[in-house]
Amino acid sequence: MLRAGEGVEQRIGPHRTLVTLTLSRADAVGAAALSLTFAAVAWLVAPYMLAMWRWAFTAGTAALELDGRLEVMSSAIVRAPIPVLAVSAASPGRTAMIAGAVLVVALMMVAQRFSDTTLPMAYFIRAIALVLASAVIVFGLGTSNMMDLARYNRAMLHVSLGIWMLTPLVYGLTLFLLDIGWTRKAALIALAMAHLAVFIPLQQLVAMYVVRHVSLLALPLVFVFGSVAPQVAVLIALYAWGASWPGRRP
Repeated sequence: MLRAGEGVEQRIGPHRTLVTLTLSRADAVGAAALSLTFAAVAWLVAPYMLAMWRWAFTAGTAALELDGRLEVMSSAIVRAPIPVLAVSAASPGRTAMIAGAVLVVALMMVAQRFSDTTLPMAYFIRAIALVLASAVIVFGLGTSNMMDLARYNRAMLHVSLGIWMLTPLVYGLTLFLLDIGWTRKAALIALAMAHLAVFIPLQQLVAMYVVRHVSLLALPLVFVFGSVAPQVAVLIALYAWGASWPGRRP
């Protein structure tokens, strides 16, 4: 116990990712070289990864009974065509619209229950309700001509491939500058790119399955919460894991 007049100064220092690290020329050159090396490897491996995506889409449409048609589209990033699964989904009917409106009200009520105990959860539920409400309004007004599942799939595959290709650059400007062993840096970026290579086609199949069976009313929810956000979350989570590793220097 502390006696009167005594005080103990306690200070929690900032995380080392928030402290400016004095980089030597060798550190900067090493980070740039490793980033460019993985970018070149990604460009060379991309055709084989896209062939794996083609197989995943072919097997997935049969297993999930999506009744999709496999197509290809050109890319300005890689030399191989990007496979895309053309799947159609119906517009929501009157019953789906009513169910969506009721669900919006229910979500707002649930969010209110969480507002006093778990505020972040309340905000997240309200965000889901807001997106769903906007979808109900758009379909209710009959201005949903731009919502098309095939167009969404094409756009998302272009964006997803771009994220996968930019991963070495993103990590090169962040993780590679930390005082971590180069072998661990290389292993972490390889893990991130391998994870995304498998995650992206599975993510597309799940999105198509949900929208096809629920109707296009679910497409805005899938776009906001199930498209780019999970991919970026994977990169951030792996970066946070790597940043927590002990450094080489004392």
